[in-house]
Amino acid sequence: MTFSAQKIEDRDDWLMVASWWKAGGVKFFTWADLPEDTSFLCFVDGTPALATSLILTNSKFAWVEAFVGNPETPKEVRREATKWLLTFLENTALSFGAKKLFCMSPVDKLTSYYEGLGFK
Repeated sequence: MTFSAQKIEDRDDWLMVASWWKAGGVKFFTWADLPEDTSFLCFVDGTPALATSLILTNSKFAWVEAFVGNPETPKEVRREATKWLLTFLENTALSFGAKKLFCMSPVDKLTSYYEGLGFK
């Protein structure tokens, strides 16, 4: 599998991602509220598989917000893509000067998923 990421820069990308959130029954960012430089699509072999935003602060930490997967992407593929994307986000956060990356979720299942990937 080949992974890549690109910024979410147009409304069509946002509409696609919003449909993923809606399919999961989750509230999501409006187009106007989406962080401009740190919202990303993750591709697996050229197909959109995941999306999230990296929230930067004026302190030395950042966090992952609004993480969502394409419901058509197989679970095993999403899991591998998630590992890759979290490493990408960690490196991006470091490049902006963050010292620590947090992943938080009000969804117990996603919290457990993050913990399974090594977050505490």
